[in-house]
Amino acid sequence: MAFTEEEYGQDMRFSTNLQFTPLNKPGIITKKENLEQAIHNRMRTFKGELVWNANYGSDLPELIGYPMTDTNKALARLYFIDALMRDPRIKEIESITTTYDKTKNILYINSSITTIISSEPLNLVYPFFLWGEKRCTFQ
Repeated sequence: MAFTEEEYGQDMRFSTNLQFTPLNKPGIITKKENLEQAIHNRMRTFKGELVWNANYGSDLPELIGYPMTDTNKALARLYFIDALMRDPRIKEIESITTTYDKTKNILYINSSITTIISSEPLNLVYPFFLWGEKRCTFQ
């Protein structure tokens, strides 16, 4: 089943630099790319940080600066699941694993999700940087 703008919504493209079209309008993203950006934004926003939507966000940022112990890995996984399932476009998390890269101090959260639109799983890799951040991507 194909992704449609109506079902996944659209948003302004955010990156390190706000991107504009040749007509000097902000770039718009749709479909799977919009879902990637939405998940990234949700994970890096403290739950309750948005006054108008206290349910938006994640507890994941609370782990920034702490050592990646087994307990904190389990918490990161739990926080990721909790935040992901609050996105109305996500139907189910089929699998989730974590891999910690000690040399880069990054916890990779790998998940396979299905959406309300398609029964085909999407593989999402979210790099949780304990001292900074990068973007998540579907693989």
